[in-house]
Amino acid sequence: MRLKRKSQQSPLCEGVSQFDGPLRQYDVTKMEMIDFDAERPRLTALATRILGSRVDADDIVQDTWLRFSRADGIDNLPAWLNLNPPLISRSW
Repeated sequence: MRLKRKSQQSPLCEGVSQFDGPLRQYDVTKMEMIDFDAERPRLTALATRILGSRVDADDIVQDTWLRFSRADGIDNLPAWLNLNPPLISRSW
């Protein structure tokens, strides 16, 4: 997978930093983005221990973000996030 250069990004993302502006993905609020970003290092460490590869761990964390962005009514975010990398890793 190749990363897009800034000039090649979609028009929806142009001129908007990671946490500024009205950016929403699947109705995810700015606060939820900040909360997930705070948990990202712990999730990456967990997935790295499970898979043994940092690159695969980053993919698992990204997949967890996609699941989180589609989930509704999560009461305990750290607990919910703690369950997903092992579940996703099983099918990896």
